[in-house]
Amino acid sequence: MVNKHQYHHMKKEEALKEIEAKSGILFDSEIVEIFVQMMKDNQPSPSEE
Repeated sequence: MVNKHQYHHMKKEEALKEIEAKSGILFDSEIVEIFVQMMKDNQPSPSEE
């Protein structure tokens, strides 16, 4: 979702919101919760600074 080679490039926060929106529908809700928390705990990527 954040790769420039995808159809629609989005920022990290937009991608996380999209993943959360699909939680329990497209993605396992327990995995989404853990993944999103891990991503939010990470430092921003250089392209986002």
